[in-house]
Amino acid sequence: MATSAVSSSTSTTTTTSSTSNIMSALKAGSGVDTKSLAQNLVDAERAPKKALIDGKIKKDEASVSGYGSLISSLNDLKTAFTALRTTTNLNSVSAVNSGYGAYNVSLSSSAEAGNHTINVVNLAQAQRSVSLGYAAANTDLTAQLATPLLIGTTTINVTTKTPQGVVDAINNTSSLNVTAQLINTGDATNPYRIALTGKTTGASGAFTVSGLAFDSTLMASGSFASKTSALNSGNTFNISLSLGNTTTSVAIPAGQDTPQGIIDAINAKGLGVTAQLVDTGNASKPWKIAITPDDTGGANGLVITTHLSANTLAFSATPLNSAQDALVAINGLAIKSSTNTITDAIPGVTLNLATLTGGTTSLSISRDTSTVKNNITALASAYNTLKIKLDNLSTSGSTAEFGGSLANNSLISQIRQQMISMTTGTSSTPGTSVSALRDLGISLQRDGKLTVDNTVLDSKLSSSFSDVVKMFTNNEKTASLITSGNHGLAGDAVNKINSLISSTGPILSQSGNAATRISKYKDDLVKLEDRMTQLLTRYTKQFGAMDSLVGNMNSLQTSLKGQFDSMLNSKN
Repeated sequence: MATSAVSSSTSTTTTTSSTSNIMSALKAGSGVDTKSLAQNLVDAERAPKKALIDGKIKKDEASVSGYGSLISSLNDLKTAFTALRTTTNLNSVSAVNSGYGAYNVSLSSSAEAGNHTINVVNLAQAQRSVSLGYAAANTDLTAQLATPLLIGTTTINVTTKTPQGVVDAINNTSSLNVTAQLINTGDATNPYRIALTGKTTGASGAFTVSGLAFDSTLMASGSFASKTSALNSGNTFNISLSLGNTTTSVAIPAGQDTPQGIIDAINAKGLGVTAQLVDTGNASKPWKIAITPDDTGGANGLVITTHLSANTLAFSATPLNSAQDALVAINGLAIKSSTNTITDAIPGVTLNLATLTGGTTSLSISRDTSTVKNNITALASAYNTLKIKLDNLSTSGSTAEFGGSLANNSLISQIRQQMISMTTGTSSTPGTSVSALRDLGISLQRDGKLTVDNTVLDSKLSSSFSDVVKMFTNNEKTASLITSGNHGLAGDAVNKINSLISSTGPILSQSGNAATRISKYKDDLVKLEDRMTQLLTRYTKQFGAMDSLVGNMNSLQTSLKGQFDSMLNSKN
């Protein structure tokens, strides 16, 4: 209103001045600058109207900028709440593993701090069985396949009776949990061997093969508790080894009837086989005797017969790799798994087994609360920054950026109340001892800002961490896309802020209205300019006619004066 008064006063003064100039010019009788006169009158009429529209545009442009600044600060607060929204954000844990290399550790958000013992006894593995060696991939196996080839109870339809044909037939048999591969071992005589591998690890993936010789080149005994366990009460006995078409009897001396004594006696004979003790990792009976031919050609199938009153050794054909479950002792409890990934033994902890530990190792899990503390402190800081922003936007005469641009806007009061409610109210999912930010030492001061009592915060993070998590997140591992329901203090706050800053929310709605008004005001300026152009044209035409009339009057004045002067001269 003050601006309009000033503009009206300016217009009146300018018009009076212009009128005075006209009268002076008329008195002079000629020489009037009608173009400037018309422009001055138009400018005098345009100025107050344009100033009024420009003021409206400036006010709404400031409002749009204020709304943008407000959304930016709300987004900062949303980011602070988001960092506390899920258990994944809050549960920052780390593991120290003395068995690193034997197993790797992955931690989820539900992992708890604590100490554990881990002993990897067995690894889960798939069965791997190999055939005898063949001279070529297309060696004729018609005689060997005189009886049907069975894997488990499934009959394999071998149409091309060669090693490659067997591999193709196995791989083309549906629902078979075995993969076949023809491998060239590089052997000078019989390099090609068929390898069968179970598709899954664990004891349940074991399979049998009949109709073609598999695993006959690897023989293993039963299990023994010790390398020096007596197998025949210290007495001598014989072992018969048949390698291809040759059978040899090996005498085991008295006092050497132990797994180690048998190994030594067989290897001392030089029979074209190698005997060795294998540690299976079994907790009670880890040792087995394994015997393999030095030449694994097609004619070198191995048969072992023991001559004991009780068949203590019990040699049998053994797959290259037997199907077996993983066996891990975790905190003293034996746990079996068909895979080398253990997920349910320690809450929130996944063990990925790589090799045997050879004994008990330690796993220590600790929680790092420093990140959570920093995020809670950042929340208080973001709130205080928003509080200052709301004050500046709503205070007339504020010299801050966009200061006063949203003065007397009720939306500011609504947002301020919502922010106070978010940070001082009780969580929709309170914990037993922590139900709100105030329980963490965060309080609202008289000046409207939040302060953090670090002593209280540290204490609660140490003693009541699970309650802190529930209060913030409702124990939600990931951010819920469902806005209804209870999602903890942080989750609920994020949803409320999203409602405020969304494309259909009140802030962008008001900003859009202001932008619409700005566009209308700019159209009004264009229309005003059109009217002023027309007014200038009319003034120019009118003042041009007036100037012509004054000129004619001046001419008539001059003519009459000359006539009167002549008449006076003639009388004299």
